[in-house]
Amino acid sequence: MSTLFQSLSELLEKVEATKKWLEIIDLTKRLKESAVEQDGHRVVVTPKIVVEVAYNEIQQSPRYPSQMALRFARITRIRDDKSPEEARTIGQVREIYDRQFRNKENTVASNGWRLRWIRQR
Repeated sequence: MSTLFQSLSELLEKVEATKKWLEIIDLTKRLKESAVEQDGHRVVVTPKIVVEVAYNEIQQSPRYPSQMALRFARITRIRDDKSPEEARTIGQVREIYDRQFRNKENTVASNGWRLRWIRQR
Protein backbone atom coordinates (compact mmCIF):
# COMPACT_ATOMS: atom_id res chain seq x y z
CA MET A 1 0.00 0.00 0.00
CA SER A 2 2.75 2.47 0.88
CA THR A 3 4.57 1.71 -2.40
CA LEU A 4 1.39 2.48 -4.33
CA PHE A 5 0.92 5.72 -2.37
CA GLN A 6 4.55 6.70 -3.02
CA SER A 7 4.17 5.97 -6.74
CA LEU A 8 0.97 8.04 -6.94
CA SER A 9 2.61 10.84 -5.00
CA GLU A 10 5.61 10.88 -7.35
CA LEU A 11 3.29 10.83 -10.37
CA LEU A 12 1.30 13.80 -9.03
CA GLU A 13 4.54 15.72 -8.41
CA LYS A 14 5.59 15.10 -12.03
CA VAL A 15 2.17 16.18 -13.32
CA GLU A 16 2.35 19.37 -11.24
CA ALA A 17 5.90 20.11 -12.46
CA THR A 18 4.80 19.53 -16.07
CA LYS A 19 1.84 21.85 -15.55
CA LYS A 20 4.19 24.58 -14.24
CA TRP A 21 6.48 24.19 -17.27
CA LEU A 22 3.50 24.43 -19.63
CA GLU A 23 2.41 27.63 -17.86
CA ILE A 24 5.93 29.07 -18.23
CA ILE A 25 6.00 28.17 -21.94
CA ASP A 26 2.55 29.74 -22.45
CA LEU A 27 3.50 32.90 -20.54
CA THR A 28 6.75 33.25 -22.53
CA LYS A 29 4.80 32.94 -25.80
CA ARG A 30 2.25 35.53 -24.67
CA LEU A 31 4.95 37.96 -23.55
CA LYS A 32 6.84 37.60 -26.84
CA GLU A 33 3.62 38.37 -28.73
CA SER A 34 3.10 41.60 -26.74
CA ALA A 35 6.73 42.80 -26.95
CA VAL A 36 7.12 46.28 -28.42
CA GLU A 37 10.81 46.91 -27.68
CA GLN A 38 13.85 44.84 -26.74
CA ASP A 39 17.26 46.04 -25.56
CA GLY A 40 19.47 43.16 -24.44
CA HIS A 41 17.73 41.44 -21.51
CA ARG A 42 15.23 44.29 -21.14
CA VAL A 43 11.91 43.75 -22.92
CA VAL A 44 9.07 46.27 -22.99
CA VAL A 45 5.61 44.75 -23.42
CA THR A 46 2.11 46.15 -23.76
CA PRO A 47 0.21 45.61 -20.50
CA LYS A 48 -2.09 42.68 -21.27
CA ILE A 49 -1.16 39.97 -18.73
CA VAL A 50 -1.90 40.16 -15.01
CA VAL A 51 0.04 37.88 -12.66
CA GLU A 52 -0.40 37.27 -8.96
CA VAL A 53 2.89 37.67 -7.10
CA ALA A 54 3.81 36.40 -3.65
CA TYR A 55 6.71 38.08 -1.85
CA ASN A 56 8.45 38.29 1.51
CA GLU A 57 8.35 42.07 1.81
CA ILE A 58 8.48 45.31 -0.15
CA GLN A 59 11.72 47.29 -0.02
CA GLN A 60 12.86 50.67 -1.27
CA SER A 61 15.32 50.35 -4.14
CA PRO A 62 17.06 53.15 -6.06
CA ARG A 63 17.78 50.60 -8.82
CA TYR A 64 14.27 50.77 -10.30
CA PRO A 65 12.26 53.75 -11.62
CA SER A 66 9.47 52.95 -9.13
CA GLN A 67 12.00 53.05 -6.26
CA MET A 68 10.38 49.83 -4.95
CA ALA A 69 11.36 46.15 -5.08
CA LEU A 70 9.71 42.92 -3.96
CA ARG A 71 11.92 40.67 -1.86
CA PHE A 72 11.81 36.97 -2.84
CA ALA A 73 9.09 37.62 -5.44
CA ARG A 74 7.53 34.64 -7.21
CA ILE A 75 4.60 34.36 -9.60
CA THR A 76 1.88 32.28 -8.00
CA ARG A 77 -0.57 32.32 -10.90
CA ILE A 78 -1.60 34.03 -14.09
CA ARG A 79 -4.80 36.02 -13.60
CA ASP A 80 -6.68 35.72 -16.89
CA ASP A 81 -9.78 36.80 -14.97
CA LYS A 82 -8.27 40.27 -14.33
CA SER A 83 -7.58 43.13 -16.72
CA PRO A 84 -4.47 45.33 -16.45
CA GLU A 85 -6.73 48.13 -15.16
CA GLU A 86 -7.58 45.94 -12.16
CA ALA A 87 -3.95 45.34 -11.22
CA ARG A 88 -2.37 47.19 -8.30
CA THR A 89 -0.75 50.53 -9.06
CA ILE A 90 2.66 51.65 -7.80
CA GLY A 91 0.78 54.03 -5.48
CA GLN A 92 -1.04 51.09 -3.91
CA VAL A 93 2.25 49.21 -3.57
CA ARG A 94 3.72 52.23 -1.74
CA GLU A 95 0.72 52.22 0.62
CA ILE A 96 1.34 48.52 1.36
CA TYR A 97 5.02 49.34 1.96
CA ASP A 98 4.09 52.14 4.39
CA ARG A 99 1.76 49.82 6.34
CA GLN A 100 4.41 47.10 6.35
CA PHE A 101 7.04 49.59 7.61
CA ARG A 102 4.73 50.89 10.38
CA ASN A 103 4.01 47.31 11.47
CA LYS A 104 7.75 46.60 11.62
CA GLU A 105 8.36 49.72 13.75
CA ASN A 106 5.60 48.71 16.17
CA THR A 107 7.01 45.18 16.44
CA VAL A 108 10.53 46.45 17.10
CA ALA A 109 9.31 49.02 19.61
CA SER A 110 7.21 46.52 21.54
CA ASN A 111 10.00 43.93 21.50
CA GLY A 112 12.52 46.53 22.67
CA TRP A 113 10.24 47.56 25.54
CA ARG A 114 9.67 43.94 26.45
CA LEU A 115 13.40 43.20 26.58
CA ARG A 116 14.07 46.22 28.82
CA TRP A 117 11.17 45.25 31.09
CA ILE A 118 12.50 41.70 31.47
CA ARG A 119 16.05 42.92 32.21
CA GLN A 120 14.83 45.34 34.91
CA ARG A 121 12.95 42.63 36.82
